[in-house]
Amino acid sequence: MSTLVAAGAPIGNVVVLGVSGFIGDYLGWEYIFYVYSGVTGFWFILFQVFVYNSPSEHPGITDDELKLITGSAEKITTNTDPKPSPPVPWRRILTSLPVWAIVFAHFGQNWGNYTLLTNLPTYMRNILNFELSANGVFSALPHLALWIFSVSSGYASDYLRHHKYLSTTNCRKLFNTVGNLIPAIALITVGYVGCNWVAAVALLTVSVGFSGLTQSSYQVNSLDLSLAFASTIFSFSNTIANVPGIISPYSVGLITAGPDGQSVLNWQIIFYLSGGIRIFTMIVYGIFASGEVAPWNYAGDLEVVNK
Repeated sequence: MSTLVAAGAPIGNVVVLGVSGFIGDYLGWEYIFYVYSGVTGFWFILFQVFVYNSPSEHPGITDDELKLITGSAEKITTNTDPKPSPPVPWRRILTSLPVWAIVFAHFGQNWGNYTLLTNLPTYMRNILNFELSANGVFSALPHLALWIFSVSSGYASDYLRHHKYLSTTNCRKLFNTVGNLIPAIALITVGYVGCNWVAAVALLTVSVGFSGLTQSSYQVNSLDLSLAFASTIFSFSNTIANVPGIISPYSVGLITAGPDGQSVLNWQIIFYLSGGIRIFTMIVYGIFASGEVAPWNYAGDLEVVNK
């Protein structure tokens, strides 16, 4: 279920990248912002109308859907006094190696994602010499592969765990390793195909596509460690992991600056940097990650933590 929800992001990238080139060619680049601003406003209206605080409060939910999401078909009325939220054991979280393994994996994945998401059209225009409309279509292909691998990874991961072929810990590590090692190798190889656009697009599609396997590793790992504090762990991880959204495009700009900046050699450096970060963070996750429930997840331990 988590991978299905998260799969909305790559599909959004497919639509935006695939359509933006045509909007820019036929209407002008400024209309790209007008169109997507309008779509965002429409989404906001739908969100306000259809989203509720909890599944049990939604008027259109069926008992089967409620049981699938919450594990129980019993509807809880809004008059029920909510249980107080347990205090967050920040010291235990911040000193937990499995939590930091998630942070490292998230950081490395986002570095690779932001590098390609923000700079792939630039690479295709300056190195592969694609026109704007074709650029958009070919930039969208890797994200379509990402969507396919993301959804597939959820089913594959559940199958391996439910049939006890792999423990949760080993399953998370396996999907993170494959979802980073193959993309890193493919991305570094892109730097050596020069202006061969068929090979470049194929390798970029492999790189971005296989990274979708990480949807079944660090992306859901916080739920393994602690249902009580999964949102806190993911928020902490996501805060740090979005730093590459600032640093990665800036580093690409520095490397490709100047009249001779847009060269195959400079893009090799960019791809090596991105691939190297992914491999390093993959190793950290492989050593320290865990799929077992953390002891500080339980309320009994919280009393000890906060004494």
